[in-house]
Amino acid sequence: MKNLMRLSIAVLLVSCAVSKTKLSDDGKKVKIIDYPGENCHALGKVVGINEEGIEELAQNHARNLAARLDANAIKIETVSNGNMVKANGIAYNCE
Repeated sequence: MKNLMRLSIAVLLVSCAVSKTKLSDDGKKVKIIDYPGENCHALGKVVGINEEGIEELAQNHARNLAARLDANAIKIETVSNGNMVKANGIAYNCE
């Protein structure tokens, strides 16, 4: 029973880590924009994180989070701090 619990926890941890780096199908639909147009409405702030220092993976995480808000666009500002990279973004719905 203990081995089954340990295996379940390990699988859960791995799946959480992958979701932060792999771009989901919905995340692929979220475009990174430089400036929101007049037809864009802010839905909320998101923060994508990558602890390996890889900017693209932090942006993937931010796009996945934006997709959860039903966004189709995101404006991202990336901040690095050693090995930690944060992709601070505002999720938008642009018509």
